[in-house]
Amino acid sequence: HNTVQQGFSSGMNTDAGRSALPVAKNSAAQQKQPVVGVASCFPTPAPGSDVKRARLSSVNESDDRGRSAGGGHDPGFIYLRDVVRMRSSNIKQVCTVKATILTLLSKLEMKSAWSISARINDGSSALDVDFSNAVLERLIGISVRRIQEVRRESRDRPQQLQTFMNDIKQRLEQCQQQLINLDSKFEIDLDPERCKPLVTSILPFTLQDCRALENTVLSQIKKIITFS
Repeated sequence: HNTVQQGFSSGMNTDAGRSALPVAKNSAAQQKQPVVGVASCFPTPAPGSDVKRARLSSVNESDDRGRSAGGGHDPGFIYLRDVVRMRSSNIKQVCTVKATILTLLSKLEMKSAWSISARINDGSSALDVDFSNAVLERLIGISVRRIQEVRRESRDRPQQLQTFMNDIKQRLEQCQQQLINLDSKFEIDLDPERCKPLVTSILPFTLQDCRALENTVLSQIKKIITFS
């Protein structure tokens, strides 16, 4: 396996026009690092908002018929193949998917806010997404504004500034590694005005989610056996 390519400089400056940076998955022998600081940052839509929240189940018609026939198990997320179809509706929507990050499409950048792009995959399809500043700030543990403040305050203390920037570089490397290792639920904002869907929250895949998914699969198997 290829090693993870890093693109951080001591000054933390990156060029917006640089080419995408694919990142290979870790080897199976390497233990996944736990995601620290991941918390929901999904805003509740205001009353009267035109944002539609996608039903947390597959919008595939056959799956709908299975539930109405008595399956009744909601896995708590939809498939990326359905998200791809939903994007063509040109309606603001919010949905939840369970996926892994296939590759990083950009470097973790620090400008006015944190930003990074990635391609996620759940086996049904792949989707290019951006991660929100709020999600990245929670993973990194510090805001871009605070970094800029410390830089200004430490201009006359170069050694202290260098120590601080080394710590930031380490945080960014850890954040990128955490993203690569993610196998979670992603809440995604589908906005027709954005080039890519926006990941607004990362949620752990719980035991309850696993059981709900297992029940859904078993329900579908029973239905197939019944009608065969």
